Amino acid sequence: LIMTPRWWFALLLLPSPQQTELDPASEKKQENIDAFRRQFAERIVKLGDAKLQEGGFKLLLAQGTSAAWAANLITSEQLPAPDALVLLDGFFPNQLSNQTLATVTMDRAGLGALTVGGAAGAIQQASLARFNNVSNLVIGNTARDLSVVGAVSVGVGNQVTLQGQTVNGITGSNTLTATTGSMKLEAAQGGLSLNAAVSASAGTLSLIDGAGSGIGGSGTLTASQLAVRTTGTADLDGSTHQVGTLAADVGSLTFRNGRALIVGSVDGLTGVVAADTVDVRTSGATSDLTLAQRVSAGNAGNAAVGILLASSRNFVNNVGSNAVQSVNGDWRVYSTSPLADTRGGLSPDFKQYNATTASTVLGSGNGFLYSVAPSLTAGLTGVTSKTYDASTVANLLAGNFTRSGAMDGDTVGLNLSGMSASYDNKNVGTGKTVTA
Repeated sequence: LIMTPRWWFALLLLPSPQQTELDPASEKKQENIDAFRRQFAERIVKLGDAKLQEGGFKLLLAQGTSAAWAANLITSEQLPAPDALVLLDGFFPNQLSNQTLATVTMDRAGLGALTVGGAAGAIQQASLARFNNVSNLVIGNTARDLSVVGAVSVGVGNQVTLQGQTVNGITGSNTLTATTGSMKLEAAQGGLSLNAAVSASAGTLSLIDGAGSGIGGSGTLTASQLAVRTTGTADLDGSTHQVGTLAADVGSLTFRNGRALIVGSVDGLTGVVAADTVDVRTSGATSDLTLAQRVSAGNAGNAAVGILLASSRNFVNNVGSNAVQSVNGDWRVYSTSPLADTRGGLSPDFKQYNATTASTVLGSGNGFLYSVAPSLTAGLTGVTSKTYDASTVANLLAGNFTRSGAMDGDTVGLNLSGMSASYDNKNVGTGKTVTA
């Protein structure tokens, strides 16, 4: 219903023929279900927008499976919430289907911290397991402290959220795992201290520090995608993480990854943006570092190096010449060889070979540093002659010298100062051997 001060309009949306055939609990038809959800949301939006251009109040009235789908789309923010919502018999005949689309919030009444996990928590692991396969599971709220007192493991269709005014106890065996779906950790105060493993291996892991107190710890983060938000310091170098794609909006960032890493777009963040410095490194024989989005550092502390990116194999820039930007400081990119890299328009002030992040930097400004050590070879070519003087001294010119082994278009110069050359003996002859 669209209601204006003078009129109301009833807009009828007939069910799609495929609607009754789709079962949210069926994994075999997941692609069809995702396509239907998008189409269903688009139909509702377009229908409402047609009249809302004239202004008014929008009431969405739905019944049966349409109501169930509408509730799921609104909860997952794929459909804008109307001004008012009325749902009649909003469920599926199959109980598992209802569970698959459900959003469950778990909290407690009264004062004091909410505890979760293991057998000791107010919300025990055994209780959490009963809600496996729900769409969204929300534990706690940002006005109450949340304390993890045991392992938490749950599989969801969309996202499991653990949130609190402070979030504590993520240490030792108090691991957090989303066996399916994504995970969000949010602390309104006090930051996030992650000293136990946190995993959303098939989905997105979102870390949110609302007060800028910082994010850090020695626990390993495992996720297909990782989003980091804090106005403070994100020190994620206490472990070697297993993340596929990274995006961050932080005060500063240090990050270590043990697999190939893409800097991309995750959970509404684009690339890595830091008010101060960025230090991102990968390790492993095949751990490329790929930029699909920009890395920028405001370098608020005026560090000599604002951005350090280190790949244990190849560096790939798919962004362009502005992919790495450091204010009031230089950027350094480390990799194995320029022959395997894709610089994508990035222009350095210098290149250095046989270098790692532990090496003394010999150049200044923005630089590419490579672990490969080119082997340069100098040789002799051409002819030389002289008037006999009873000595073996040979007179050579610059054109008599060759050089090989340079890479990446480098020009190799020879310092001939103090160089001497000689014939094999002092006797007159032709075809004589000259060494230098």
